[in-house]
Amino acid sequence: MSVMTCHHNSAYYRTDETRDYYAYPKYSFRYRVYDEDTGDNKRQYEIRDGSMVKGYYRVNDPDGTVREVHYRSDNNDGFTSKVNTVSHRLKTPFFRSSVTHY
Repeated sequence: MSVMTCHHNSAYYRTDETRDYYAYPKYSFRYRVYDEDTGDNKRQYEIRDGSMVKGYYRVNDPDGTVREVHYRSDNNDGFTSKVNTVSHRLKTPFFRSSVTHY
């Protein structure tokens, strides 16, 4: 029979404080896509400063309708958005076929 004993001396036991490496959230970005071959046209812009985020995006649909959405989110009002739609409807929706006809 074997007996195992463990002795823990708290004088030699070291604990480090837990550190929170929280970085203040702050950023901004934007992008745009404009492709004449496909008719793809869109853009977005957004900024964040702490708990507040705001921005917009704009999309040109194939039928010519343009949608622009402005949005904002913060701790006071939550998420809010406003959508603007401008109709420039085309007689024929834009579509360029990539199929080659023989």
